[in-house]
Amino acid sequence: MYIYSKMKRKRATEEKDQTDPHPRNQFYDKEELLLSCTQLQLEYNRLFGIDYNYVDILKYAQAQTQLDVIGKIAIILSACIKENIFKSLDEIKQIIESTRV
Repeated sequence: MYIYSKMKRKRATEEKDQTDPHPRNQFYDKEELLLSCTQLQLEYNRLFGIDYNYVDILKYAQAQTQLDVIGKIAIILSACIKENIFKSLDEIKQIIESTRV
């Protein structure tokens, strides 16, 4: 009795470097994004004289499941700090909703 087995040939793509064709930007992990949001939330509170225990923006970020939304929150907080512009949680939510696809 003969058992037939196919021989697989090596493809040219297997020999090449298998790097990711779509490299992720600096935020690729939810934990890293949330850590960044935590730091930004504390800096935001200091800048605008808000109590240190105000973490509503951070709680909103933690409730999100999509990394791009968490990244947008971090970008908005960073821009608010850099430009010294206060945005409430509702305004941040509106900005994120307006940029969703």
